[in-house]
Amino acid sequence: MTYEEALNYLASLGKFGIKPGLGRVSSALNLCGNPERQLRFIHIAGTNGKGSTTAMVAAILRSAGLKTARFTSPHLCDYCERIVVDEQPISHAEFAALITDLQPAIDQVSASPDGSMTEFEVLTLAALYYFASRQPDVCIMEVGMGGRLDSTNVIVPVVSMITPVDMDHMDRLGNTLAEIAAEKAGIIKAGRPVVIARQKSEAEKVIKAHCQQKNAHLYAFGDDFSVTDISTTFAGTSGTYCTIKGIERNYEGLRINLYGKHQAENAATAVAGCEVFAANTGRQLDSAAVQRGLTEVIWPGRFEIFQLPQTLVFDGAHNMHGIRGLVGALTDLFPTQRVRFVTGILDNRPVEEMIAALAPLAAHFYATAADYHGVASPARIAKAAADQGVATSVVEGGLHALRQALSEAQPNEIVCLCGSLYLVGEVRSALQNSSENSSATRKE
Repeated sequence: MTYEEALNYLASLGKFGIKPGLGRVSSALNLCGNPERQLRFIHIAGTNGKGSTTAMVAAILRSAGLKTARFTSPHLCDYCERIVVDEQPISHAEFAALITDLQPAIDQVSASPDGSMTEFEVLTLAALYYFASRQPDVCIMEVGMGGRLDSTNVIVPVVSMITPVDMDHMDRLGNTLAEIAAEKAGIIKAGRPVVIARQKSEAEKVIKAHCQQKNAHLYAFGDDFSVTDISTTFAGTSGTYCTIKGIERNYEGLRINLYGKHQAENAATAVAGCEVFAANTGRQLDSAAVQRGLTEVIWPGRFEIFQLPQTLVFDGAHNMHGIRGLVGALTDLFPTQRVRFVTGILDNRPVEEMIAALAPLAAHFYATAADYHGVASPARIAKAAADQGVATSVVEGGLHALRQALSEAQPNEIVCLCGSLYLVGEVRSALQNSSENSSATRKE
């Protein structure tokens, strides 16, 4: 099949929605010779920061000389961004050939009593099959949703990592922080070490209990590693990292090529995860490689700054934890400037709370929606903004909304597009193909 046909085939599987469970992907992997057994993994779950942490882990280990693979979701601009080896996404031709090769196994499993495989299950299968053909030194696998029943949980990692856990996907993961944390902690494997970011006490208690039950050594932010002296400037985010008890190595003045104090904590978790991986695979992690990797890491759509010549920020913050990080970064970098927010949010998010958190910085809201199922109506966003006393425009189409915001921005204002990675990806792609791109300069 062609690349377009492969995408259409995957889209046809999308109608089966989300069906948590490991049976279908396990069966498909078995039919394909269990390629996952040839690979070493770092497995990353959490509510926020999974993608950034995955990118930093990959950058550090690649800088240390390892051949790295990573599996992330969703994509931002191109579907093949999800499956990457040494920072090279799988090509369209390779992806089409991969799905063609796997289709008989997919169809055989889908005809079984377990029912049809979902799009994400097929992507997990495809990533593992492709990685086995490329034989990387390490595969960094980001959980899609939850952990315990996520299709990526068929792997047995060298180290599991859990980024901050917060309220999200309550319709599927639970209505309390403890229930959600239990789903995330489902990636913990017997006897395999675990590295966790700073957690709320309710979540940390659950994760620690899972580690004890699984006899899995826990390395926790604050107890076993930390970051101090955090600062965020246009040169990036910096801090001093103290890592892991037993290794006792300090990294002073590390700079991360990502913005926001929350990224310093993500980086501390990433460094700790890399050190635990190195210690458990007989490797030595060079401090220069850590610095080089963090300086070079790029993760588009996460507080990504452009000059058009107006200042434009893309941020995929899509829940309250992410919005709080966005507000903190905006306050640190633009303390005297008001913000024109171009905002589209999924309907299952706490829309009103998210808008209320952004409102103190807002000069104007442009309520819009991504071309994606399950989006909140722009009218709902506009009402939430009006309830906060902020002027609002309803604009159909994210690119149109962005153009209006840029045209109306005053010299002392910036424009920020946020609320959904789907919105960020859609508009970022459209912007790259438009006339505005000729004058856009990305801050590095």
